Amino acid sequence: MKKFLVSMALVLALLTATLAQTSPTGSPNQLNEKVDKLFAQWDKPDSPGCALGVIKDGKFVYKRGYGAANLDYNAPLSLESVFYIASTSNGLGAEEHKGLKAVAHGGGFMGFRTEMICFPKQRFTVICLCNAGAVNPGALARQVADLYLADQIKPAEAKSNNAPAAPSPRPSLTLTAEQLAEYTGAYYSEELDETYRIVIEDGMLLIKARNAPRVGLVSQTRDEFRQLGMTFGFVRNDQRQITGFALSGGRAKGIQFVRKAN
Repeated sequence: MKKFLVSMALVLALLTATLAQTSPTGSPNQLNEKVDKLFAQWDKPDSPGCALGVIKDGKFVYKRGYGAANLDYNAPLSLESVFYIASTSNGLGAEEHKGLKAVAHGGGFMGFRTEMICFPKQRFTVICLCNAGAVNPGALARQVADLYLADQIKPAEAKSNNAPAAPSPRPSLTLTAEQLAEYTGAYYSEELDETYRIVIEDGMLLIKARNAPRVGLVSQTRDEFRQLGMTFGFVRNDQRQITGFALSGGRAKGIQFVRKAN
């Protein structure tokens, strides 16, 4: 998977050259306040967050960073912050959002999540770049669009009471220090040409690799772990020794990592 670095200014140059102005519903200050409320939980110095751009007529009508770009250096997140956007560089997908035609695409890599959605007829675009893996930039970008295009969108259809309930999250499994130690070591992926080191810090397993977030692996079963939407499925040989793992996340499935000899 190719990975690309992008700033908000570059995304604007590439994606919004032909946009023209539309009139939002409500005054700019009122809209900005409503937008800020959507990002309030990340708008603090000790949290990763998002950079947001709202664009009309090829120009930003609102732009702001929420949260921190780097927690170690207390660096706030701004529109100059650089993000990994991963597959956002691929083709766009056509969709209909509440009666309006749109094109959109999102990307994700490690703890980065991104989304761009453009409404050609309304000549309106929202870009949301996040450095927190638990954030859903797709939902946030569409909620921002709903605020600005409130006088043009159709009301959301009521959901049927017979709709199946969302599955309950799987409980995590607590492993002993000795059990955690079985998973430590260096693992190499020929497909990615990348080595991941798994270590124990503060009683949890961490991935040591380029741009890897400092977020612990959560055990779902004895040999399956999750981290920020990614699944690590460990493999054992006949002697019950761990020989590697398969990494899956989003559209990437079963990327093989082989354990290196000590």
